[in-house]
Amino acid sequence: IARAGHLAGDGVSIIKVAGARGLGRSHSWYLIKHVANNTGVAEALKFDLVSATLANQRLDVLFETLVRNLKITDAKMPTSDGTTSDTLAARFAEELAGCLARAAGNWNKPYWLVFDSLDRDLRPEVKRFVSLLCRERLESMFGNCVIFLLGPDAVTEPEDPGRSAEQELLTPFSAGEIRDAAIALNSLGRKTLQQSDLNLRISAAQALAQQYSG
Repeated sequence: IARAGHLAGDGVSIIKVAGARGLGRSHSWYLIKHVANNTGVAEALKFDLVSATLANQRLDVLFETLVRNLKITDAKMPTSDGTTSDTLAARFAEELAGCLARAAGNWNKPYWLVFDSLDRDLRPEVKRFVSLLCRERLESMFGNCVIFLLGPDAVTEPEDPGRSAEQELLTPFSAGEIRDAAIALNSLGRKTLQQSDLNLRISAAQALAQQYSG
């Protein structure tokens, strides 16, 4: 995820965080936010698409949430009259992209928009909206913004013929990585564990990791 933060700073516009459930895709939000805050290069915002605050994942509520958090004042709610889920998603994506194009020049720093739970059972227009918004970004319809996709599926995966999007694949920790991390963290504490106690905790963590990866 630290590498993903560097990629975002280097001009990459879409970053996909992939991997099986349980490997830390959602938890990676905290690392993304940490990189943004510590470097000061961006303002990170998370939008969990299964959050209760999104009112059953309705697209209009998601749109309003994005507009509010991005401090956009000139957005117009698209009409849903006579639309399919695809055309509704396109209307919302085009409206938000236009708003972002106008607003981006006034931001003090770029925004990192982090969409989580993309592979869950969501309304089809919500999934399509995320994909189309990414396509607008890849086509440079707006700038000064990086979109992180946590766990994209076949629907939310953006069309990317130029292969401009970057992917970070999360994999299970190896036994050696768990041991090295535990030793390093133990050394940072004010009161370090005795080696015997540390070994017990390392073994427990390794067993847990094996259970989830198996």
